Amino acid sequence: MGRRKMPVVPVDFEAVTEADRRFFVRHPDRSHRVRHTSQAEMAQVTRSGSMLDAPMPGFRWFTAIRQVAEGVRVRVYVQAPELCDTDVSEAVAAQIYREVEGQGTRDLTARLVSALKKAGAM
Repeated sequence: MGRRKMPVVPVDFEAVTEADRRFFVRHPDRSHRVRHTSQAEMAQVTRSGSMLDAPMPGFRWFTAIRQVAEGVRVRVYVQAPELCDTDVSEAVAAQIYREVEGQGTRDLTARLVSALKKAGAM
């Protein structure tokens, strides 16, 4: 059996994930973050087969991130008024994440946690 080729991650999207990694390194007490969705991220979402529609007038896309374990993060996307602040507390970021995540994201996260525990990484 041949090995599946790993998808190439564009450099600009890698920069976005690196910024998230650095955020959680600087804030080890945090598991959640909210930030503006980057153009590179929107393009990557589209390449994955999903779609982020153009935001409604006066709104923009935000990314809510949950760090499940060091280096393992799950992202969900939400439209909100463009003037919303992204400098929010852990409690607010966690609440936003919970309100946006769907059942598919909860299932994915549960599988990630199970696999990480099985591998002894948690």
